[in-house]
Amino acid sequence: MDARINDLLEKYWEGETTVEEENILKSYFQNGEVMPEHEAFTPLFVYFNEQKKLLYSLPPVEDIIQKSNISTPVITLTSYKKWMYAIASVFCLVIASWFLFKPSNESLSSTAYVNEIEDPEEAYRVTMEALAMVSGKLQKGTEGITIGMENVNKANIFK
Repeated sequence: MDARINDLLEKYWEGETTVEEENILKSYFQNGEVMPEHEAFTPLFVYFNEQKKLLYSLPPVEDIIQKSNISTPVITLTSYKKWMYAIASVFCLVIASWFLFKPSNESLSSTAYVNEIEDPEEAYRVTMEALAMVSGKLQKGTEGITIGMENVNKANIFK
């Protein structure tokens, strides 16, 4: 019997006992004939037995639920901070839209200064100067492309 109780206690401390084995241990510690090496565990099993006998007088669950469902009036407080933020954002939108869509008094179209030349030779000279200027600008822009194409041709990438 002593070896069996020792085995049951080891299984109990490891958490591997069944309900039947735990009942055997409880009855062993309750009958009063406990071996001296097991007396240290007696108060534990006696405590479990006493706690099992206690009855708690709790009200039924339905009563607790009904008491907790007492309707209290809901008071919604509107904070002034929210109103201030709303007013400030509307104010910012109005100011931004006023600056964005403000009608301008200046006319969008302006007249260009035109110098009409009546002498054909003078008109030819001004036209040639304008074309020379445009040609110079185009020539200057194509110099970079020409240098780049020479580098590509030297690299023999496309041959």
